[in-house]
Amino acid sequence: AIFQLTADDIKNPEQVGKLLLATARSSAYNCNIVSDAVLPIIVERMASTEVLTLRRELMDVLNHVLSASCDISRKAECLETDKDHLLNIYRLDASVPLDKEYSFLHITRLKGITLLIILPELLDADETALALQTISRAAIDRNEDENVNKEATHLLVQLAQSNPDQLQTTVLPMFFGTLCEEAVAVHKVSRLLNALGAIGIATPKAMLPVLCGLVSVITTGKLAASHYVPTLTTIRKMVEAAAANSVSVCPELMAKVIDPLLNWIFSVSGSNHQSRHQIVVEISQAAVAVFSQLDVETQGVYLKPAFDRYSAAALTANAVNNSLCQLLPLFSALICACRPQTHLPVDDIRVYLGDLAAVALSTESTIQRDVCFEIIATTLNKADSSERGTLTQSVLERANGADPGVAHILLRHWLARALVSCSDKLGYE
Repeated sequence: AIFQLTADDIKNPEQVGKLLLATARSSAYNCNIVSDAVLPIIVERMASTEVLTLRRELMDVLNHVLSASCDISRKAECLETDKDHLLNIYRLDASVPLDKEYSFLHITRLKGITLLIILPELLDADETALALQTISRAAIDRNEDENVNKEATHLLVQLAQSNPDQLQTTVLPMFFGTLCEEAVAVHKVSRLLNALGAIGIATPKAMLPVLCGLVSVITTGKLAASHYVPTLTTIRKMVEAAAANSVSVCPELMAKVIDPLLNWIFSVSGSNHQSRHQIVVEISQAAVAVFSQLDVETQGVYLKPAFDRYSAAALTANAVNNSLCQLLPLFSALICACRPQTHLPVDDIRVYLGDLAAVALSTESTIQRDVCFEIIATTLNKADSSERGTLTQSVLERANGADPGVAHILLRHWLARALVSCSDKLGYE
């Protein structure tokens, strides 16, 4: 290895690095021997050469040596004494252009910085923060070669698993701050959201801080309205992954993510946003993923304010111009996600379903009509078999007095489908 590293041209640097890695990771003793032998040569050659290809090859070999210390969770003794040299090797060289031709050099450098962070007790808190900021900027800023952004994001995901606390204090504020910049480009927002989503999904401890940060930039008005939909899509995907992975996290997700979003969309219901429908769909899907996993008692706690907000709008015929009408799918989503044992906060469920049927048959709003049909069908489907006949009759009695038409046919279609799906013969009748 020394013969190769001191030659004018390093042949097969990847193989040299792998051989050194295999030897060094076999024991702490061998790790010290390899590091003592290789580090001085690399430091000396890095200081004396201006050839960028050679610098990348030397850095690649050094990365393998550092990786051995990470694998055995113990830094070689010489790394502490030569820490300043290591920091100089991986420090950004302003003379190297950030274009595709030098992307491999930048990626190799970022990998080395990551290893310095992972090495136990090598960097102090300030040095670690600076190193994390360097990798974060590589993930955030536009590079000529997107592979630099992708590699930086991958490294942040790796670091999130080993340094979750420092990630929250150093990396996430940089991402959220960039998201809220004035006139931030769409492609940059997409890159930021992809990185945050990857970090959150890969690291359970980082999931909630990432989600809470994204919810905060929306609900505080810091995020531009044009970026609401992609941000909510990222939140929804993360919430679905978290809820599917662990039911125990759902109460916290409901309290810190879903409920603030439900409160926010209700508070801005009067605003006329062109993507209102997509926003409602994303929040509804996220809410269902979490709400359906809650216990009966907790579901009841969140259902009460939902009925207070939306029940009147659902029962007011021709609420086309009502600003809350477009939010009714949120209302039906929560009801449909209820457990069969969850009690809806109404005085008489038969009267309530009949009133919904009457509104559905008379309204001109397709949103309101479909929401009423969905609530009726879901309630019938989840009702006890001994109650379905009575509930169905209550709905049909209100429908008999209405003018026959498309809505009348659709109502019977929804009823039949709900009953047939739970093998109730009344559905076939």
